[in-house]
Amino acid sequence: MLTPEQQQAVAQHLNTRAQRPKCPVCGTTSMRVQRDVLSLPTTGANESEIRRVIITCTYCGYDMHFDPDVMGLSLPDAGSQA
Repeated sequence: MLTPEQQQAVAQHLNTRAQRPKCPVCGTTSMRVQRDVLSLPTTGANESEIRRVIITCTYCGYDMHFDPDVMGLSLPDAGSQA
């Protein structure tokens, strides 16, 4: 889970890029950074996981997924509790 400070850091990161994030479905810019982090298992020799921060459109509910590493977020291991 993201702390309130991490949620704010994600919002700040997205708002300082080329343009404010806009929903590709409905076109609004009303977004919410979710507390939960999505973990997608991968298959293969090292069986790791891909983690994504979830941004939800508060108008239509569309979810966007962003790489926390690119945003500079330090997240605890998936098995540990924050």
